[in-house]
Amino acid sequence: MRSVDNGTGGQALLFTGYASVTERGYEMVDKFGEYTETIDRSAFDRTLADGCDTNMTVNHEGLSLARTKAGTLKLSADDTGLHAEARLNPDRADVQLLRSAVEDGSLDEMSMAFRVHKQEWSPDFDQRRIQEISLAQGDISVVNYGASPHTAGDRKSAA
Repeated sequence: MRSVDNGTGGQALLFTGYASVTERGYEMVDKFGEYTETIDRSAFDRTLADGCDTNMTVNHEGLSLARTKAGTLKLSADDTGLHAEARLNPDRADVQLLRSAVEDGSLDEMSMAFRVHKQEWSPDFDQRRIQEISLAQGDISVVNYGASPHTAGDRKSAA
């Protein structure tokens, strides 16, 4: 998270990170037991092309800190996964709390709330591959613990 010009003579805080890392399995558990989940590299293509309206939150709760509809949140898919870039209002108390938690390392992972549109399970149900999701009316979130340990917000000192 770092300070940037907001385009009107003031400052914004720029947060960047990966809400999902693709092609890297992570362990999950449900009422049927443990399994490895992997997000397909192309899982975000359709939802991003459709212009999904997605919020950025902390721990999947609270007021929206940034939103694609407002132009303050930009989502894109690359070879690593789902990249998020959010311009946050540094005058907001919740943004100041987020900044402190990110800078001291208390919040260092990301997550996303989504709907699965297409998936494939292995015959023994120990592997799940998510092939297509929707982020419409979902969120990307800075979290204490993400489902995938491969996610992380970029920790940069404020300028």
